[in-house]
Amino acid sequence: MIWGTTITMTREDVARIARLSPRTKLLAVHLNTINHCRLSQNQLTEYIKEQHLEGSVWIPKDGEVISF
Repeated sequence: MIWGTTITMTREDVARIARLSPRTKLLAVHLNTINHCRLSQNQLTEYIKEQHLEGSVWIPKDGEVISF
């Protein structure tokens, strides 16, 4: 990402973080709720599956509650 271009992470940003820190669990939220988010929940879900990162990136469904 180049500073000043976007304020949200791209799917490639998410994958890069997941690969750089494989023990980190990423939680992707607000995908379909803010107007400047160009990445949909479905798009990120598909990309994460293609990249085999399902164990590192959690994408909750609308209304889903995740407890830690």
